[in-house]
Amino acid sequence: RHFRDVEVLDGGARVRVQPGVTIRQVNARLAPHGYKLGPDPASEAACTVGGVVANNSSGMACGTEFNTYRTLESMTVVLPSGTVVNTADAHADARLRAAEPELHE
Repeated sequence: RHFRDVEVLDGGARVRVQPGVTIRQVNARLAPHGYKLGPDPASEAACTVGGVVANNSSGMACGTEFNTYRTLESMTVVLPSGTVVNTADAHADARLRAAEPELHE
């Protein structure tokens, strides 16, 4: 419940969200800018961004072109071990390999 921040960037072309925000909440913030998220699950009022990303959700209207993985620019992941991986970091792969060799493999 505490991971619900939404930050609209670049006039709505991008958005930074936390995993507890629902798709409907994100789209409501993007609507004034003429944008929406690519994934469009039927249960957008209940689906959180974290769940959509974990399942690579899409929806009937988005096909594979606008599924989650194709609309995701980067993400920061905190693993159970405490390792933090920011996929936007150019060295993310090397850091993950060093910190979590079994998972990386």
